[in-house]
Amino acid sequence: MFDDRVGVDYEEVHDVLRISFLEEEEDEESAEEGEKTAQKAAKEQGGEELTGRFTGSGPGRTLWRNMQEVEASGLLSKLSKEEVKLQEAQFEVITTEATYYKSLMVVIDVFYNSPLFDHTRPNAIVRALDKHYLFSNIVDIFDCSATFLKSLEDEWKKTVIMDSVSQVILDHIEKLKVYKVYCRNFYYQTKTLEKLRTNPEFVAQLTELERRPECRMIPLQSYLEMPMKRAMSLQLLMDAVMRRMPENSHRYSLGMRALGQLLSLARECDQESRMMSEKEQMLKLQNQLCFSKVKKVGCWGGNRHLIKEGQMRVINAVPNTQGFVSKMSLRKTYLQLHAFSDLLIVSKPKGDQGFQVLKHCPRSFVDADCAPVQGGGSSGSASASGGAGLSGSSSSLQRWTLRLRILDRSDGTPEVTLLLEPKSREEADRWLMIFSPRDELGDPVYDPDDCPQAKVVKAYRAQQKDDLELREGEIVSIYKKTEEGWLLGSRLADPNVRGWFLASHVREIENDHYRAKLRKVSFRRKNAIAMYARNKFESKV
Repeated sequence: MFDDRVGVDYEEVHDVLRISFLEEEEDEESAEEGEKTAQKAAKEQGGEELTGRFTGSGPGRTLWRNMQEVEASGLLSKLSKEEVKLQEAQFEVITTEATYYKSLMVVIDVFYNSPLFDHTRPNAIVRALDKHYLFSNIVDIFDCSATFLKSLEDEWKKTVIMDSVSQVILDHIEKLKVYKVYCRNFYYQTKTLEKLRTNPEFVAQLTELERRPECRMIPLQSYLEMPMKRAMSLQLLMDAVMRRMPENSHRYSLGMRALGQLLSLARECDQESRMMSEKEQMLKLQNQLCFSKVKKVGCWGGNRHLIKEGQMRVINAVPNTQGFVSKMSLRKTYLQLHAFSDLLIVSKPKGDQGFQVLKHCPRSFVDADCAPVQGGGSSGSASASGGAGLSGSSSSLQRWTLRLRILDRSDGTPEVTLLLEPKSREEADRWLMIFSPRDELGDPVYDPDDCPQAKVVKAYRAQQKDDLELREGEIVSIYKKTEEGWLLGSRLADPNVRGWFLASHVREIENDHYRAKLRKVSFRRKNAIAMYARNKFESKV
């Protein structure tokens, strides 16, 4: 969880996406002179000027219209209201970068260069590897921010009309990719801090550092989360700029290119932040899988990742040559399913020892359907009813079966049809959505380009692999609704990641004008990504 005390809630970033992100507001005090390598390098680039120019004291942010240069230029009486809003949106890229830069100075000066994290000291608490995991490439991030901010300030000195922000972003996009390295290390960063916190001496010394006035009692963990949040916030700020920019403007195409680059960077950073955690999980799972009955297959490699796992009771298997169903008629048999992005593994739990793999195949070779079983009826009756034409409501007494036809023999075993019993209608629906894109249960399914939107009124923490974690205030698109109160959707800010969440945690947006604005935001972001992909392809040709 991110520490809310650090954040400035950008509820008015563009009046549509209500997403908060970390931006630290610091006091105006200058950093003490020292022999800190990273800080000295930044000062050689004009760091002292950068840290105080565009950041205001107090909770408010410096506005473009309040800058002395703007007031002296007389532009406020010449520009329209919408043109002023565009300048404010572009200027906010500078002010937030300046504020962020000052917070990075705290990380470097107070924490990174402190004796607590000096691994060369005798009896050092923090080892060299621990410091590397904890701070990763924070010095590179610091230098990148200083260079980026310096370029923005140079443009400001040329003219107070901030029309060059898009070009500055494009000029620095390669340097901004240092954030990918930092996000990749996030999993080990979290684990390392948890491990160090088990040492009372470390906790005591860290607490003393966090109590220093420049830290404002904000914990180290919150400071370490800043670069990840900054990578996400840049695309939100650029989206706010594009909302204000007229589409017939000669700068619109350049702005869309910058937005596409930042959206791609944010998506890649998000993927990197999950990669190491998923890799460790996959390596652990690989050791738990026993392939003595089938050809072995790897869980990790390429773009393969786990999207859902779970157990279901098996009712029938045709044929049963692999022992899917227990020969003891009174004994219930459960199968474990691991669904990857391109692979399905079916196995039997072996207690604490892992799983005995009985069948695996490419996911595209699995055909799935569901059928309801009326309360009081036997589960076996579902095998006769089939899976087609499943519409209408289901009562709370109704049970469901999931039928999987695995049409592949590449693992050395025959094709098989499994009849499984999920624990609920909602669980059946989740598995069905993985194997079959069509709706078999008669629930509402919406076109992604014209689907309902909702605002998150209560944060939702993911409980399963295919859940979607939500923060209060976010906007989500809804693609599917179930009778049990579950929704399938994605965040408006990240439509590529879909997942399930409870309907009780969101409130659907019914205002037509507001929904039209949201559709426009979604359309603009898709166009920016498409433009980025096209430019990337053309550059390779």
